[in-house]
Amino acid sequence: MRNTCLCLLHALLVFALVLSALGLASPVARAQDATPDAPPDGLLPDRSDQAEEVFEIEPMPDLSPWVKRARLSVTQDAYIASGRPDANLGGLQHMNLGYQLGGEQAVRPVMQFDLNGIPSKARVQSARLYLYQYQMTPADGSTTGVVGRKMVAPWGEHSITWHNARYDGGSTGLGSVTPAIGWQVLDLHSILQSWVNGQANYGVVLTGNEVASATHMRSLRTREAGGGTAPYVDVEYICDTKTPLSNVVHPLPAYSKATFTVAWSGDDRAPSHCTPSGLHSFDLEYRVGSSGTWHKLNKGRYPVAQMSDTVHHGGDGETIYIRWRGLDNVGNKENYGDAETRTTIDSLPPHTAMTPLPPFTTATSFTIQWSGTDPVSGVADFDVEYRLLMPGADSSWMRLLTGVAETSHLFTGAAEGGIYEFRTRARDNAGNEGAFPETAQASTTIDLNPHAIVDPFNPPILKPTAPATETFTVHWTGY
Repeated sequence: MRNTCLCLLHALLVFALVLSALGLASPVARAQDATPDAPPDGLLPDRSDQAEEVFEIEPMPDLSPWVKRARLSVTQDAYIASGRPDANLGGLQHMNLGYQLGGEQAVRPVMQFDLNGIPSKARVQSARLYLYQYQMTPADGSTTGVVGRKMVAPWGEHSITWHNARYDGGSTGLGSVTPAIGWQVLDLHSILQSWVNGQANYGVVLTGNEVASATHMRSLRTREAGGGTAPYVDVEYICDTKTPLSNVVHPLPAYSKATFTVAWSGDDRAPSHCTPSGLHSFDLEYRVGSSGTWHKLNKGRYPVAQMSDTVHHGGDGETIYIRWRGLDNVGNKENYGDAETRTTIDSLPPHTAMTPLPPFTTATSFTIQWSGTDPVSGVADFDVEYRLLMPGADSSWMRLLTGVAETSHLFTGAAEGGIYEFRTRARDNAGNEGAFPETAQASTTIDLNPHAIVDPFNPPILKPTAPATETFTVHWTGY
């Protein structure tokens, strides 16, 4: 009879070990593989899903002025045991982590924390989970790696069991606990960031060393233990998660000279109940043509003290597109959009010409005409000058018309015998101004009275031998 009982006990123990190894504890996630995932050497900050829009976050040299701190208190804690799959182990002063040979087997702490008003979408800089370890088995055990899984359904401290616990199938390395009495610190950063980003906060379950060959168990204090040993999380976060909004101060004109100035501005933004960190700088880029490659403009990055710059591009007729984005003091950076402004380069002044005048004008009033050409921006207006060449007159060039769009003019008050010369210059729609030519483009002489002209005598000299020596014929013409 004694041998039969021993055999039955042995069979039950083997069956329990098989159930544990197969992981039949939870319908949502396996109880856990025997060996937990090894914690990574270094945890990289989780920078996904930081705000409403997707944007780039740039590391900044010193974020301390904008970092806020909060301590999250545990709201409920318990532990679950694969060796006691239907037992509730909440409300106790301890929770176990690891594996107990021949007893509770795989044991896992479960905790939930109040996020304590951390703003939605805040950027978590660090989240340190503090656990007070008061006992280790064996006492001289080694450092134990710990992984965490997010709980995916509500649970109660006084009702959770191995069988009804629901948690994520994935795992996150949280660091490790040392074989020492006192506070142990784990990195809860990425899990807490996911809660802040909007995933439901149902808490976290911890997995330690669950190799079934021996007991590897750590005992941790719960909130029921008192004495200031309850689990808690210290969080550092940045609430400013919105990008700046940059603006066009003055859109560039349709046409510009080869050298022009571009200006911009911006405002920093932050979620409600958060103070913006302020603008740090702007990145500027340009491209030539509607489908060209974007390049950094001059400095590339501009401090907020400089919100304009001079651009030089000599490609006549080419269109320059410019865009920029703002960066705030905590590294939130706008995405580049399409071009903020653009302008077409017109680097050459217009050419002008005048319609020739007749050599002589027989009136004191006459019409002058001119024209201009500009292949890029077109002619905007003209200046016209004239001068009078005659004895006693000032032969300097004098302004007749300034900034006129007309291409003809009735000149009046011409003086008899005066030689009038004219010249023009033009400005285009980019502001390029041509130069007056050195010589006249049109000229005429004023001749108001009739004239008679005696034709040359033929022969020019009368000789004694000529047929007629006392008479000769005079021929004249008039106009």
